[in-house]
Amino acid sequence: MTIVTLIASALILIAGVAKLLGVKPLADQFKEFGLPRHAMPLIGGLEVCLAIGLQIEALTLAASALLVVTMVGAVAAHVKTRHKPTQSFPALAVLILGAVIMAGTM
Repeated sequence: MTIVTLIASALILIAGVAKLLGVKPLADQFKEFGLPRHAMPLIGGLEVCLAIGLQIEALTLAASALLVVTMVGAVAAHVKTRHKPTQSFPALAVLILGAVIMAGTM
């Protein structure tokens, strides 16, 4: 399970930091989703915390469950805005990784 957890942590950490930095493509995407600009650092901070939580054994189950919920929201936002599958694939991939981690810790 370690490699799956490391991959998920790395992916969500990169995404979280990008949101904290306000990277333009993500800012544009948030606008397209109808989310306020101030939601970016909040979600980015959450993602960074989840990446860290996945690496702490006592927090792995809770972090992976919250990661799944967060990525369900991300995938739903992509579907709602009718994004191409290639745009929603990263969120879907992290959702699946989170579900695998969650199942492995139960």
